[in-house]
Amino acid sequence: MMGWGILIPIGAMVARIQSLGFILGLVGVIAGVMLNNRIDASVGKHKGLGVTILVFGFLQVLAFLARPSIDAKSRKYWNWYHHNVGRLMILFAIVNIFYGIHLAKAGSSWNGGYGFVLGLFVITVVILEFRMLKRK
Repeated sequence: MMGWGILIPIGAMVARIQSLGFILGLVGVIAGVMLNNRIDASVGKHKGLGVTILVFGFLQVLAFLARPSIDAKSRKYWNWYHHNVGRLMILFAIVNIFYGIHLAKAGSSWNGGYGFVLGLFVITVVILEFRMLKRK
């Protein structure tokens, strides 16, 4: 939850902390794989979505390493890929977190708490986007 559900979305706004979010997300997937044999629950879809998110996270890192220079003609396509795949990963991570809360039967307080954090993110993004548009 901390990696993909909180730090990566913040990292989409502030690039410096994306690596920490990725590392915590990786730790979360490893913990999930280790716990898989110890719990009596059907988490196949949750696990599959988590691994898919992790794979696309690795692809994002590789794409970052192959980023063309800012004046290259291919840069606009790279930006499109990087930004949209990142947004899609964040969306899948949010869905998977809510699904994990449901599977754990953690209750509405977890849904409400994470929903509140997401609401703060949305408000922050809207304010920052508005400020950027105002500057142009």
